[in-house]
Amino acid sequence: MLSVERNSSGDFVLVMPGPALAYLSGVPTRLRAVLRDPEGSRAAFDRLFPVTYKDKEYEEEHRKLMHEELVQRKLDNVDAFDKLLKGSTVDFTESEVIVPGNQFEAWLGFVNDMRLVLGTQLGVEKEDWEDEVPEDDPQAESYFLLHFLSILEEMLLRATGLEFDGHPDGSSDQ
Repeated sequence: MLSVERNSSGDFVLVMPGPALAYLSGVPTRLRAVLRDPEGSRAAFDRLFPVTYKDKEYEEEHRKLMHEELVQRKLDNVDAFDKLLKGSTVDFTESEVIVPGNQFEAWLGFVNDMRLVLGTQLGVEKEDWEDEVPEDDPQAESYFLLHFLSILEEMLLRATGLEFDGHPDGSSDQ
């Protein structure tokens, strides 16, 4: 069972099966690799840092001024996610992670960035991608992780108490 609730002190309490927590502990390495070696996964890196300005000169200047800081911010999110997971107690049946309110944005940023990377690497272009994944697909594990992170992102957003239409990307079923 996976659940996310906000407690009275403003922290977010994630409860999940122990194996899920152990599985997630290997995920930060994947995003760190994309951020540290853009050429190793150029499409995913570019998805994380899309073009900001149509004018090439403005874009070049923007990248010169901001790029390192933006990459570092994402690496900081990875570190925050990783640190909290490593500091959590993994129980075989059920584990709990407390995400302090002041680290929520970093956690949500990590989950969203990892979803973007996975979706890009898998070539996901439609919302109904889950319906089309064959069980024997060699990338089934990455599809599973994308699905898990999508659920986690939705639960994190719901736990904020803000209005939410059911899709982390803001789209709706209607």
